[in-house]
Amino acid sequence: MNLLISGSRDASKRMLELARGIALIAIAHKWMIVVGDAEGVDEIVINMCNRFEYARIRVFGAYGRMRRKTKHGVNVITNGTYPQRDEAMAISCKACIGIWNGVSRGTMITVNAVTA
Repeated sequence: MNLLISGSRDASKRMLELARGIALIAIAHKWMIVVGDAEGVDEIVINMCNRFEYARIRVFGAYGRMRRKTKHGVNVITNGTYPQRDEAMAISCKACIGIWNGVSRGTMITVNAVTA
């Protein structure tokens, strides 16, 4: 299964713990993890995958640059805007978990694209 873990950059401590737990579950089940390259939730998930040398992760970045990278998985560069990156992530997945603070526009775009 391809699982998109999407979340707000300014997530609370509790939200980040939730992201960490979801990443551990996905790693235990050997699911493909898809995440953006931003701070907050994305960064926590990437760090967990790097810690466990987990290679079944794809990190999507926009504008031809990567802010956060995975050491063992695949770094995907998308052309265009961050909303276009968010849509590309969503299209590549079968399921999405959005850890959203109600403010992040990117998470809203991603979740809407998955559920469309």
